[in-house]
Amino acid sequence: PKGLLLDEPTSGLDSASALGIVKVLRSIGQKYDIPICTTIHQPSSEIWHLFTKVCLLSKGRVMYFGDTANTIEYFNSLGYPCPAYSNPADFFLSLINQDFEGHADIAHLEEMFRKSSGYQNTQEILTSGKMAKERGSISCQLKQVRDGPSTVYQFWQLLKRNLIYSSRNP
Repeated sequence: PKGLLLDEPTSGLDSASALGIVKVLRSIGQKYDIPICTTIHQPSSEIWHLFTKVCLLSKGRVMYFGDTANTIEYFNSLGYPCPAYSNPADFFLSLINQDFEGHADIAHLEEMFRKSSGYQNTQEILTSGKMAKERGSISCQLKQVRDGPSTVYQFWQLLKRNLIYSSRNP
């Protein structure tokens, strides 16, 4: 494949299993030179440091997108230093989660990201078509999706898998 999109591949796993899954995904990405994009909620600090890039969202608005290694320095420059010996993922989640008190000024974080070099670099890549040339065009990827199994077949396979699972685990 030209890339992998995974929705919470570590959900429900213990920390050792989750770490193992992320290590396998990282090695697959490196071995086959493909991007792997995943959503992961509350990764351990060990998992956090395996990521190459991260996108931090707050209610769908981008607060940061860029190299994982630069996140602590970036937020520190905005006046939000990550405490020593803290899990960066936990710190950033508490910083941008608007569901609870004590979060950062979200509008300010969004504005500062839009002014950052990371934002400018991302815009240049998206508008120049560089990504499409490197990874294949979007229309080509959409065509591959349309040529896949039918919706009825996918539904049947999922139903069958769920029935087997339910019979084994009543």
